[in-house]
Amino acid sequence: MPEDVRTAFDAMTIKDMAQNIKPAIYAAWRNEIKEQKTANRALRDAAEEAFNAICDEEWEIGMRICAIPAHTLEGMTVKLRGERYIGIGIGIGIGTGDL
Repeated sequence: MPEDVRTAFDAMTIKDMAQNIKPAIYAAWRNEIKEQKTANRALRDAAEEAFNAICDEEWEIGMRICAIPAHTLEGMTVKLRGERYIGIGIGIGIGTGDL
């Protein structure tokens, strides 16, 4: 709570407290907090949408890699790395070491 709002509360009388009459500066401060929360929520939602778009793009790339037939050991290694990276879990699950 800002110092000026705290000072306004300190100046309240018992009658004001009993009747739930708050200083005008308190209402302004609460409105400012609500606006900040709304702005933060909008930023969080935008960041979440951007994150989901990137995850969808990675998923699509991984699925393309897994759709291509692998005829060599190197090709299988690429597919397993892609599977492990995006966590699609369609491979044979060989070990946990680096490929």
